[in-house]
Formats: sequence, structure tokens, C-alpha cells
Amino acid sequence: MRDERPPRARAGGRDELETPSPRDAGDEVAWNVARAEIIERIYDTAVDPLKYEAMVDVWVRTSKVGGVDAAGRVADAALDGRAGTLDRLLDEAGRWSPLVSTEAMVSEVRRNPAWVVARGGAIVAINEAALRLLNGARPRHIADLGYAPEDTGLLSSVVHEVLSARPGRNAVTMRIRRQGSERAEILRVSVARDDAGQRHALVVSSELTWPAGFDEELARVFELTEAEIRIVEALYLGQSAAEIAARRGTALATVRTQIRSVLQKVGAHSQADLVRAVVGLMDASMTAADEAPPARLLPGTLEGDAEGLEPIEFRRLDRPDGRGIDWYEFGDPTGRPVLYMHLDYGLVAWPSPAEAEARRRGLRVIVMVRPGYGRSDPVPRGVDHLEVCAGDYAALCGTLGLDRVAVLCLGADLRFAARLAALVPGLVSGIVGCAAQLPWSKPEHYARMDKWQRFVLANARYAPRALPFIVKAGMHLARRLGRDGFIRLVNAGSPADVALLEDPEVRRAIHRGSVVTLTDSFMADRGFTDEAISSERDWYDILSACPAPVHLLQGDTDPQAPLDVIREIAAGFPGVALEVVPDAGQFLFFKEWRLALDRVEPFLAPRRG
Repeated sequence: MRDERPPRARAGGRDELETPSPRDAGDEVAWNVARAEIIERIYDTAVDPLKYEAMVDVWVRTSKVGGVDAAGRVADAALDGRAGTLDRLLDEAGRWSPLVSTEAMVSEVRRNPAWVVARGGAIVAINEAALRLLNGARPRHIADLGYAPEDTGLLSSVVHEVLSARPGRNAVTMRIRRQGSERAEILRVSVARDDAGQRHALVVSSELTWPAGFDEELARVFELTEAEIRIVEALYLGQSAAEIAARRGTALATVRTQIRSVLQKVGAHSQADLVRAVVGLMDASMTAADEAPPARLLPGTLEGDAEGLEPIEFRRLDRPDGRGIDWYEFGDPTGRPVLYMHLDYGLVAWPSPAEAEARRRGLRVIVMVRPGYGRSDPVPRGVDHLEVCAGDYAALCGTLGLDRVAVLCLGADLRFAARLAALVPGLVSGIVGCAAQLPWSKPEHYARMDKWQRFVLANARYAPRALPFIVKAGMHLARRLGRDGFIRLVNAGSPADVALLEDPEVRRAIHRGSVVTLTDSFMADRGFTDEAISSERDWYDILSACPAPVHLLQGDTDPQAPLDVIREIAAGFPGVALEVVPDAGQFLFFKEWRLALDRVEPFLAPRRG
């Protein structure tokens, strides 16, 4: 392939736009405002993953003003030093579901006062802690709880918003004051359902006291000492450093030193950050079940079913660096080999009619579960992800004694196929890419994606430090919404993708295949993060050096790889053939697998017999 790249810094393979220039002094105020808003949305998402879209929308607004590169800088700065804290808060929030019966919710909240509120403000259930707080009185309405009149009105409004199912308002944390008192309480208002499925609001009060057992929680999550925990408690209760010093009879300098130590351990940049983190952790643990569900290892075999899906029996490939990689195959065991690459969604299974067609055509389909997915060990830190994955594919082909294979790949997996073809000359006879991603070179390319895809991939390039949290929070959201709900939300810009969920064969294949990415007890956030960062590094030269012919099938409604961007970039690769498939999106293969197999055929040896 000849070098027909647009004007760019060819020597280093990097675009001058890839690394944003420092912001102008005049942008300082806007930068700080955007940073503060994103930080707030990030903490909201860490406590409640259902608020993920609000975080995305804030980032999108920032990108519209300064570009995706500037928005990436804001996200990176917002996460700087906070990643560990946010990760721990997200893990805590992910342990429990907010949607359980009202009776169970009230009985499970033992340490804090809690009420269940129906539409109109009537209180329909109350726990023992609330009775103790109210000296045995049983309130019938929100107005009977003893809060200041203006705060009672605010609480009524929040309850109404939660019960009205406004987007992003499934759970709300608010401050409130009792009548005649200056002391504030924290209330957590979230959705609960009764046995009939009716929506109610569960209101849990922190009373801004130090919950019993919370010392152990802070020590476990942040590894604080007893003295540091007392500092955190005082700050949480609203005391200043001077007040803490006066009450403890210690020097102000000593207290300030302890505060700095706490900030460092928690990963907070200020006392406000610290209190926000503590409130978030308390918020996540206030409605905790007694025990988290036990962790379960992914099985080595996925069962088949009566409707045509074959069992998946994963085999193990041991690598010299000590890692293990899972793989399996289906189709004709003695047929012509096709290496299938599963996309960052981890879609390792095909629809049952496609599997049957592979057997009929005499295809031996080989699927490697890439590092970080399922039981496959992740790529070690600091090692080139693309090189390791290409090496794993080469090793698998060598182990199976394959000297010639065709590759069928999805999305940005094209880079693995291209690198494999160059790594083992003569091995790859041809590559068919479905809804392929090409090496982006400009911020404008990201700007043309749908917002969800733009948010993840632009941050993979411009804010890689922020990406682990972004990916993990997204997977918690997918777990809450379910696979179908998540796809409908994220791929809403592609009606073709959403419509595919109505096909039971496709739906079953997506659900079954993505078990290597997400289950109730496992998520491949490390693997997905590594893949996203790898895909957004410059791999122009890798595709240019690919010795095998490449045929791309691209849909006209792909939310991640817009057709105009693909056409623009593909023009620089004369060895890449582009075929447009109408009414297809990111999941093109699952709709057009017959076409994909037809395009693979020319790269295969003729069938025997």
C-alpha cells in the first residue's frame, strides 16, 4: 500500500491535532467550571451508575465548546488522583440493586432511620431506627417528620421527581434540616417497588451522625488509622480544622498534617472532595445487604440449548509469559479455517443459523477469547497490547498447525488481523471486516460519532487515565439496565442495531456470547479498557503494512464508525475494498452474516470433494 495519508507527522505516525495544545489563559474560568461540573457528575455516577448518561451529557457539552480533545483534557484532569477513590465507590454501589420491595428495603436498613413514601407524601412503612429517632411516634405524612417547612416542600418535590421516573432521578441525595435546629441531615431518596410492582420512594436519613460500624468501612476501603477516621468524622460533621484542634486540645498544625494524610489516602484534592467521597461511601453502604453475593468463576463450558445453539467448550492455551488464553471452535472440525475476532463487546457466539451455515460450507471457525475477557488473563501492564494479542493469535494458529487462514473480524479488531498478517507472512489469506473501525487521525472524526461511542473512544485517546472509571461505570450501568436495555440506550442512533434485538436468534447469540464480558458476578472492564486505548493509538502504519487483501462491509447507520469517516480514511489505503451495506449498524455481522461468509469464500481454499 502506498503512503497516501493526509498531511501529518509521518515520522512519528502522530497527528499534530492528537495532543491538544495548552489551554489559553482566557479559558481558565470555563476550564474550572467544566472541571467542577464533570467532577460532580463523576461522583454522582460512582454512587449511582444510573446517572452515567448525565455524566456523558456534561462531557458532550464541553466537547461542543472546545472539541473532543479539550473535553478529554477536562476528564483527565477531573479524574487525576481520584481514580482509586471513585473505583472503590463504584464497587460499593455495584454490590446492591436499588429496585427491591419496600418491605425488604425497610427491614434491611437497620442502622439508619428509613421511611417508605407513596405518591402524595403518605408514609406507608417505617423502620425501628426511624421510630427511635421520632421517639416512638408513627408519622402518616412527610409533613409529620418534623422538618423545616421549606425543607418539607423540597423533600416532597424530590419524592415526586423520583416517583415520576424522570431520567437521572432514580436516586437523589439531599441535605435537610429539622424545624428549630441548625443541624443538617442527609436524606437518600430512591425508587423501591412493592410486591405488586408499584413505585414508592424509600427515604433513608443519615441524621449526620456517625453510623455504627462505619469506622470499619472507612478502614477497609481507604485504609485509614483510628486517628484519621476521627478527623474524617469531624470534617463530615462540619467542623473546621481549628474547631477540631480546639476540641481535641491539639495544635492546629498537627490537625492540618493529619488532614493532608487523609486527603492523600482517599485520593481527594480538597476537604470538599473528601466529604463528597465519604458521603458517597456512606450513601452506597446505607442500603447494603448483609453480605455481597459470592464471587463466581466463569465456567469452562457454556451449555447449548434445544433451539440450535451448540455447547461452547473453552480450551486453554498457555503462553510463555505465564498467561492463559481461552479458545474454542465450531463448524466443520476438518473444514477450511476461519479465524473469528469478537469485537470489544466480546461477542464470541454466532446466531445458531450462522453456526449451522458454517458447518454446511465446510468452515472451521476458531474463536480466541482475548486477554482480559472471560478466563483469559489480561495483558501485563506496560506491554504493547496490540503486539501481545497478535502474538496470541499467531501462537494459537501455530498450536493448531494452521498455515493458511482467512480472518473475519468486527470493529477495531481489524488492527489485530492486519498485524497478524504481517507478523506471520503467508498465514492470512484475506481479511473481511464487518462494521470495521479504521485508525482515526483527527478530533473531527470522533465528533461525527454518536455521543456514547464518542465519549468512550475520544477519552480512550485523549483521557486514558479517565477511561478505567468510564468503562467500569458503563458496565455497572449495563448490569443495571440489562444487555437489551443497554444496547437500546447506547446504540439508539442506529435503528438497525436496535431492531436486531427483536430477532430471537441474534438476541440469544449476543446474550450468550457476551458472557465473557459481563455477568452478575464478572465484568471484563480491564480487558475492554485495554482494547479501547489500544484501538485509539495510531495504527495507520500497521494497516498500511498489511500484506493480505482487506474487504470491509460497512453499514450506513453505524454509530461508532460513520460511513463518511470510513470513506475518507479508507481512501488512503488502496489495498482496502469498501462495500456499503444499507440499513446496517455496528452489529452488521449479526444481520448480514450470510453476506460476510460470501465475502470470506474467495480467501479460502476450494472445498474438497
